[in-house]
Amino acid sequence: MIYFLHGPDSYRRREKLNEIIAAYRLKHAHADMYILDCEEHPDAWREAMDFALQPSMFAPSKVLVVRESGAVKEKEWIKFLKKNILSKDIFIFISDTKAPLKDFAFLRDAPHAMEFDELSGKKLETFVVSVAKKNNVVFSSDALRMFVSFFGTLENKSWIVVSEIEKLALLGIRDISPEDVKKHTEFALKSVMYEEARKILHARNFYDGLAIFERLVSSNEAPSYIFNSLGFQASGEDAVRLAEYDVKIKSGALEYEEALLDFILSKNKTGD
Repeated sequence: MIYFLHGPDSYRRREKLNEIIAAYRLKHAHADMYILDCEEHPDAWREAMDFALQPSMFAPSKVLVVRESGAVKEKEWIKFLKKNILSKDIFIFISDTKAPLKDFAFLRDAPHAMEFDELSGKKLETFVVSVAKKNNVVFSSDALRMFVSFFGTLENKSWIVVSEIEKLALLGIRDISPEDVKKHTEFALKSVMYEEARKILHARNFYDGLAIFERLVSSNEAPSYIFNSLGFQASGEDAVRLAEYDVKIKSGALEYEEALLDFILSKNKTGD
């Protein structure tokens, strides 16, 4: 039986893999288990297959825990996986970063195939709330919006979200305010950029706005983070316009940089 977990969100994928392994061990305390990382040890697949095919002395089935299964292109390896997709004697728990390519497309039809995309929007917010609950902390509505807006622009966001919330919990902060987010999380490292982005909203004319934007981009700030920072800080007509741009970005009609440039260029060309 194959359990196929894949997707770029390595934190949630790892947590699910650990959950599956723990559930199996609960039923089979003396399980025979072999761990194979096909990227780090691409030649170990034969040894893994030999292990799986040998009769077990202490458990009714064998378990392979496989990372990056698609790194091995050998036909024998692919045939082995196909053959055991519904096996009751061999359990194969696969955790891959990327979706399967053509030769491994059958893994998508595994009875327990699960995809772990990077979280965003409401799904990220729900994840943040769930992690906060586990750590006995609560975000105010403004703090939650700020936290999600900022950390939602980063890579490996699930790992970072968990780390930052655990940090707040260790500091003994139970009711998290926007000030706590600014002071005690990675947000503090970006506070200068955050304040610089705010200046775009209050630029006297589009020339000043463009100059600020160019400074931010030249310092390697991601356009997505600049945009989200503006969205959090904006009010009134600016907030409405940025929300409209956000819809266009999410629909694929605009890129973040295009939306920012259009926002700046169309904003009070002669001054506020």
